[in-house]
Amino acid sequence: MNRHFGKQMFFLESGFVLVATLWVLAGLSLLAAYIDGLTDKNVQNAMYEKQKIVFELDRLSTEATIVYLFATSRMNDRAIVLEEQQYFVRDDGDDAVPGRNLDELRADDTIYAGLGEVLFSVQDEGALAPVNSYRFPLFTQMLKSIGLTASNQALVKARIEDYVDKDQALSLNGGEYFEYDRKKLPLPPNGLMKTPVELRKLLGFESLLNDEQWTTIRPFLSMRQAVGYNFNVMPKQMLSGLLGGDAAVIESLLTLRDKESISTLQQIEAATGKVFNLEPEEIRKLPSSSMRITTWRKNSRTRHLTGVEFTPNADQSPWRRDYYYSQQQDNVLDEQASQVVQKVPTALL
Repeated sequence: MNRHFGKQMFFLESGFVLVATLWVLAGLSLLAAYIDGLTDKNVQNAMYEKQKIVFELDRLSTEATIVYLFATSRMNDRAIVLEEQQYFVRDDGDDAVPGRNLDELRADDTIYAGLGEVLFSVQDEGALAPVNSYRFPLFTQMLKSIGLTASNQALVKARIEDYVDKDQALSLNGGEYFEYDRKKLPLPPNGLMKTPVELRKLLGFESLLNDEQWTTIRPFLSMRQAVGYNFNVMPKQMLSGLLGGDAAVIESLLTLRDKESISTLQQIEAATGKVFNLEPEEIRKLPSSSMRITTWRKNSRTRHLTGVEFTPNADQSPWRRDYYYSQQQDNVLDEQASQVVQKVPTALL
């Protein structure tokens, strides 16, 4: 009896040990799977962080190279000229403009391949709508082109005036400290705006421009002071605003500027068949000293924008970075599907 009972106890103990062992093995298997999954996740996170760092290094290096090229190169009517040989003494006069038979890096938002996976473009800010010069006709034309009524155009300009001027005198339909404070909004700095996104801080901005209008106009705004009209690098959308959206007329002007430099009012009027109320001195022959550099990764919604001022306006150094910000672009994937990326004809990129 005792022997039989002992055998039963032995089998029971053995079975318990076996079950316990199986549970331990199962637990160890789950722990191993968890550790394996955690390791894979950490490796993926580490690789993702490494890719971010590599891209940021490539982006900053691309931007620095562009700044160097613009600071050390000559310019024609639409681009910097990438010459293999540098000229310290020229026979054709100080005011000679390099021709178009040389390699170029254009300042009209043409898309180029940078280092690594970086894409970039450079836009002469002198050819954009100047927000701080809110009375300049080009700014008014852009407001009109996105469908703003005449009354809302007047409101926007009045609010900008009170936002940037140095006094507390309220303009008609404007907004000074009292109005901002009453609505618990950040007070206006009474100084020039630094970036286009600062326009959103205007009193009642949401009631003046809807999201679609803001998204449309944002890439064509500049905080630089008005310098005139440079039709050689002006974005197509801005030409559309000036020319009333006439596709055939716009195309004729684009064709003209690809063939030759636009430097006179007569050229523009002959190509478009339109009469412009401009003074001859308002037509710019060369890009300004202010450039906007945009960098991004292909198929990414994030754009990085840097504003650079070159000599002579940057009088303390060859160049000065005036602003940097990033923005999300919702329709960037659709746009990139039809974009043509060019290679910069230089060994530096």
